[in-house]
Amino acid sequence: MTSLRNIFKKEHRFGASTPDRSNKSYASKTGSLGGLAGLLLNRVFKDGANPAISPSCLYQMLAMLADISSNDTREQIVSVLGDKEEMRSTLDAITEVKISDCSCRDFHYSSGASLWLDKSVRVNINYSAAEHLIPIELERVSLGSEKALASMNKWLSDNTGGIFESAPGSKDGDLLVGLTAMHLKDSWDKDFEKEDKKGFTLDDGTRVDVDFMLGWDHYDLLERNGSLTFSKDLSSGCFMVVSIPPKDINLEDYIASGEAWLNMDAYASGEVTEQWRECKVHMPKFNLSSDEVDLADTLRDIGISRIFEPDADFSPLSDDALMVDDIFQSTRLSIDEEGLEGASYVAIVLCGCALPDNPPEPREIIVDRPFAVSVFSRSKKPLFVGAVTYPSKLQATDTISFLRQGGAMLYTAATKKAMKIAFEAHRGQTDRAGIDYVNHPLHLAEQMETESETCAALLHDVVEDSDWTIEMLAAEGIPSDALEAIKLLTHKEGIPYMEYVESLKNNKIARKVKLADLAHNSDLSRLPEVSEKDRARARKYNEAIELLSS
Repeated sequence: MTSLRNIFKKEHRFGASTPDRSNKSYASKTGSLGGLAGLLLNRVFKDGANPAISPSCLYQMLAMLADISSNDTREQIVSVLGDKEEMRSTLDAITEVKISDCSCRDFHYSSGASLWLDKSVRVNINYSAAEHLIPIELERVSLGSEKALASMNKWLSDNTGGIFESAPGSKDGDLLVGLTAMHLKDSWDKDFEKEDKKGFTLDDGTRVDVDFMLGWDHYDLLERNGSLTFSKDLSSGCFMVVSIPPKDINLEDYIASGEAWLNMDAYASGEVTEQWRECKVHMPKFNLSSDEVDLADTLRDIGISRIFEPDADFSPLSDDALMVDDIFQSTRLSIDEEGLEGASYVAIVLCGCALPDNPPEPREIIVDRPFAVSVFSRSKKPLFVGAVTYPSKLQATDTISFLRQGGAMLYTAATKKAMKIAFEAHRGQTDRAGIDYVNHPLHLAEQMETESETCAALLHDVVEDSDWTIEMLAAEGIPSDALEAIKLLTHKEGIPYMEYVESLKNNKIARKVKLADLAHNSDLSRLPEVSEKDRARARKYNEAIELLSS
């Protein structure tokens, strides 16, 4: 069995009409963990807009599985993670992130591993005395009980900085739940400055206005085949790497070809084409999110299959027959002017430099199209990888906002689907100011708090203004209460406007979305010129707001 670093053949060509994603692996200058990072970046990109995942968190989970397995079950895992020396050095590097001597604002880093074993499972008497690759908290619980779930929820919240608060529930037949988790909150070594909104061109050609920030500093640059890769230092010694594809290559092809990861990996390993270049970097704020990414097939593809089979050997932990039933990962990664915050957890369920004399003019880098991103530890181990397809607006200024804090759109599988439908339905449509119409439902969605509210806000006009129907939306998995609200929000021909507005009052979701809709539509500052007709329309919308507010 060959390790990840040896699998990928370095033959990458852009331009294929359909990228080949079958059994793609990624050689890495940063070792087996780097190879895992490249593979995961390709995997998570298939799950929707603005994905992220933590290769380090998965590496810890695999190390924990290696600790509790034996014979060929363990050998398959070790063949991917590297030999014992590499595993130990990699795990030490993952856990060594710490506050620097010069201190960091609001710095926090933690990682942990735990096993939640049902009381019905026998524990091997030698387990506690055995030498382990990774510190593991072992808890004996009654899986499925409220007490066990509460304890798991607390452990997960404590180890992800409160970003994830709900551990996976257990079903009949589950005998063990394993969790690994990590959290990083760090400030920039040199803060970004706030900037006005700028245009960001999506891969489908749509131009959207998003919040940008300016980083005027000296950067090492790596330019290869039209791509540009650079990094931004964090106070702890970690650093974020950004890789922009060539202008004629979209992000999907850039990642699928392997070039995105190869460039970020090479950069992290010290490969640059220009050092200490003064640059004005215009960077969008972003908020990446991936929920319950299924990793079973990914592990099978790289040779870890025995853990999923009835003859899996977990005898170092228990002589009972155990096999992996499910493994998935959830991740958040976000940046603003002040810094970065990321968190991830993996759940597994088992059943039975100096300036030159004449410096050139500062270079201006505008990151105004989709790009790949990664975060490395001081020892150059990839903590997070992700892809920014649509920068999300962040309004919080004193801390990075995740789902706990409003101001950013809620990202779930359903809301990502709804966002894609909104882009498709409103493609080519503009508002009265000539701005892409899709910005209107996106603005509304950022004000919503729940999944159903967000879906309803994104889709509130698609039935009225496109060929989409309620039945088609239902087939795409849009929540039923969101569908009911969308049905009410669709203004049917022949119904007087105020009668239509009145019909929304008793539906909480429809009422909330319509109030946000009316507030945005009555904002005359959006228009280049205001006519008497526009003023009359605004008065009508204000009357509707009063009606819904009464």
